[in-house]
Amino acid sequence: MELISDNGGIAWHISLTSWFTDYIYIPLGGNRRGKIRTYINIMIVFLVSGLWHGASFHFVLWGALHGVLQIIERLTKEIRPKLTEKLGIDRNSFAYTLWLRFLVFLTVSFAWIYFRAPARSAANTFILNMLDLSNVHALFDKTLFSFGLDGGEWFLLILALIVLLAVSLLQERGYGPDRIAKQKAPVRIAAFVIGVIVILVFGVYGPGYSAGSFIYAGF
Repeated sequence: MELISDNGGIAWHISLTSWFTDYIYIPLGGNRRGKIRTYINIMIVFLVSGLWHGASFHFVLWGALHGVLQIIERLTKEIRPKLTEKLGIDRNSFAYTLWLRFLVFLTVSFAWIYFRAPARSAANTFILNMLDLSNVHALFDKTLFSFGLDGGEWFLLILALIVLLAVSLLQERGYGPDRIAKQKAPVRIAAFVIGVIVILVFGVYGPGYSAGSFIYAGF
């Protein structure tokens, strides 16, 4: 399971990733045949992952981008600690950890553009529009509220990001599901009830909502 256990590895769907690991990555040689072959094997796995989601070039690009990110992470594995040491950056600091999370979120979100777009040309157009500085005023003149999210939904989005960050910080300090499971029955029940309420209140909702519109409904 080396492919999904490596630091920086991306494994949203553990069962699917395990299948790719067991039936593609390991049979190809995994990481046992030298660095170059390891990088090739990683690219093959992520390209196949893209094709699994759809026989379109934009899905292949999505997989390729993740493969490239994996390879870059490995290539810089020994360089990054030395660089941060020379720059006097504390690798255990909250600011550095927050920066790494932001960087991962940014790069993965960028790759998702190709996944979600109906075609590669649409994804390229979307990216070019993102880089168009003539529209930078949209960040400050409330134009963002006309792009599908109203004020209440922006509030929920920001609140969700804060909750995700808080949960991540708590997990780093040992306050995960395992610790909750060891608590007394009233605490476990309260945690369960709160979780259900949060899902009901902040779950997917809105006029015209359909479970069939979920992004993976087409796969």
